[in-house]
Amino acid sequence: MRYSHIASKYARALLNVAIELGKQEEYGQVLGVVVELYEKTKLFLDDPTQSSAKQVERIVKFLSQMGIIVDKPFWSFLKIIFEKKRQASLPVILRYYKNMKIESQMKVPVSLTVGYELSDEEVKAIVDFVRHYTKKEPVFETKLDHSLLAGAVIEYEGKTFDVSISGRMRNIVRSVFQKG
Repeated sequence: MRYSHIASKYARALLNVAIELGKQEEYGQVLGVVVELYEKTKLFLDDPTQSSAKQVERIVKFLSQMGIIVDKPFWSFLKIIFEKKRQASLPVILRYYKNMKIESQMKVPVSLTVGYELSDEEVKAIVDFVRHYTKKEPVFETKLDHSLLAGAVIEYEGKTFDVSISGRMRNIVRSVFQKG
């Protein structure tokens, strides 16, 4: 994403305020709803003929109709995002927010892509693997991808471990073509 370096700064600022106010979970949930709303009404919320203040007012009004009360700090966060025309980075901000929240608890966020539902033994093996290298408790975000055939792709702290059958097949094909 174009704004990923900026998105991390917005996420960090929001998380710092949330920690100070004791609203980490609440802000994460509200941000999730805002991202979902943005993704469904992107054309309207990206309309340059609409003022950013008006767009934020509409979002806050919609949230209040859902029973979600937006406090002043979160409202200010949204206002800044829309004034700076950074609303397209909201999904990335949410992802950074979730990961930073996990890291603030001295845990490690792990993206786990699997070809099928893992057994308890397999999950324990992956937990032990991640713990061994990070010395932290992993928190998994699991995605199902049947194209992996079997195995998993484990991503954490900028590292990727592809222990899937399709990954091994790609490596075999690559080595065959390199040898010529």
